[in-house]
Amino acid sequence: MTATPNNILYPRFYQEFSCIGPDCEHDCCQNWRITIDRKTYKAYSKTTDPRLREVTDKMTRPRQQNDLDYRRIPLTEEGRCPLQNTDGTCHVHGEHGEQLLSITCKTYPRKIRKIANTVEASLTLSCPEAARKALLDPSAMMFEHGPNLPAGLAQSIIAKEPSGFTLFRQTAFQAVLGEKEMPDERLFRLGILFSLVARQQKDQRDITVACEEYLRMQSSGELSALYLNLSDGKRGLAIVLKELLTGTNFFRANKVLASYHQQMVKALQDNFTDGEVNLEKLLKARQPNLEQCINECGHGLVNMMLHWIYSSEICLKQGDDLLTSYAAFVLKYIIIRFYLLTLAEEGKNAELLIGVVHSLSRSADHNDTFLKNLYQLLADKGWGSHAQFLSLLK
Repeated sequence: MTATPNNILYPRFYQEFSCIGPDCEHDCCQNWRITIDRKTYKAYSKTTDPRLREVTDKMTRPRQQNDLDYRRIPLTEEGRCPLQNTDGTCHVHGEHGEQLLSITCKTYPRKIRKIANTVEASLTLSCPEAARKALLDPSAMMFEHGPNLPAGLAQSIIAKEPSGFTLFRQTAFQAVLGEKEMPDERLFRLGILFSLVARQQKDQRDITVACEEYLRMQSSGELSALYLNLSDGKRGLAIVLKELLTGTNFFRANKVLASYHQQMVKALQDNFTDGEVNLEKLLKARQPNLEQCINECGHGLVNMMLHWIYSSEICLKQGDDLLTSYAAFVLKYIIIRFYLLTLAEEGKNAELLIGVVHSLSRSADHNDTFLKNLYQLLADKGWGSHAQFLSLLK
């Protein structure tokens, strides 16, 4: 079925995004894999452009080759695409136009998915300008329909909408939107919904019952009481912080995240001794700064959750996979919160949020090894249950 404006869904910030090219503080032409699809490779192989031909001749073949990942461009010693000009612009786009860009370069940071007859468009938050549009505007995650999408974009396809998917996702949105709850509690409420749904899925029962039960708990005030009486997860938080400070591989080749990490280590020098942080002292000293940051741009954290529910496959997952994926997102959220806790400063919090979210997304969303290892570390230390991950949010 050909997508029409009536069945193309996108959040408001999608339409407001425009690539800022050489003005981008962390452009997409550096330090990650650049794939070339079969059709583009064939076109490049016939080019008379000497620079493009030289790069094409040096392209490598991936082990598991397919039409989308047909060739890869070797990066320069500085970790950049050899087709990027010194002024930050793209040689291919400048000399040949957008039509000769590969599917990967033409699509990013767009993320397109077709579920049954509906096409859902979004942008990945690993792009700093996309993150800026998504996080700063409180209405950025309001949804609209149309217009048509450009041709030639990569998209994933789910032929049939899973049973209960729409209600499940709508309930997840409602859990995060909340009323006046702080972001931590909203993510906790989402975790309660997921636990109810996962239980129904494991018993092969209708998840509609779980969504209805969640809404009952929300309207009755039961969720507020659960969060109020939730045990704190400081022991788990201490494990996460220690691993964050000592495990540096996750920001390898990510200059922006590395810079934030260095700033955080420096800010923690008074509390940081032999790999251990006095968490109680840290929280007492910096909690007012974090609260000010949340007051200024907490809607950005809420939008990040809404974006995850909409653009990821979380509401398509089943049982234990659903809870494990939730745990991975909680870890990402906790890491962001640690950076904000340590580095928040009046007048600079909005850009701090954008910088931390986009740079961490660049490392974590496109390579989940660090979060998987961190999840396993917590499990090995006896901190792997769903209830324990919920306690990290208190």
